[in-house]
Amino acid sequence: MARTKTREAHISMATLNNFKTSPRKARLVVDLVRGKKVGRAIDILEATDKKTAPVLKKLILSAVANASE
Repeated sequence: MARTKTREAHISMATLNNFKTSPRKARLVVDLVRGKKVGRAIDILEATDKKTAPVLKKLILSAVANASE
């Protein structure tokens, strides 16, 4: 049996603590970018006018940095 290399998605994790907002408000922004590629998610967050958007953008960039480590 020959094995072929498949391109797997890398999963990285970052957590956010001590950010005061309701889960419902945060979920509105998170649902916009869930499942998107990183570049597209950052573009969406830059165009979103919600309090959670800049914090989520920073969190995604942190997760990307964690993945490269």
